[in-house]
Amino acid sequence: MPIISVIGDINVHGGGAFDQGLSANVSAGNKAVALAGQTGSGSNDSQYDARTRSQHRASNQQAASGSANVFANNKPVHRVGDGRLEGATAGPGISSVGVN
Repeated sequence: MPIISVIGDINVHGGGAFDQGLSANVSAGNKAVALAGQTGSGSNDSQYDARTRSQHRASNQQAASGSANVFANNKPVHRVGDGRLEGATAGPGISSVGVN
C-alpha cells in the first residue's frame, strides 16, 4: 500500500521538496500532509537547470494526483509514488501511514 506524502518530500529527481499548499490541520508523523492539486514546491528541481528545461521549474512540482479513497480538507491525499505535474513524488513520506 502506498504511504502518505508530507512536507519535505522530494521528487524522483532529488529536488522540489514540498513546502507550499500543505494541509493546515491534517498531519501524519507530526508533519503536514500533502494534498493533490494544492501542494507544491517553492524551489526548482535541483538536479536540472530549470532555466533551460521548463518541466523542472518549481511551478511544475505541484502534486497532481492522489488517493481516490482518502481525503483531507476535501482534497485527495497525495502519496509517495503519485504524480506531480512533472515526474512523481519519491518521499520519504511517513512509512507508518499507508493510504489506499
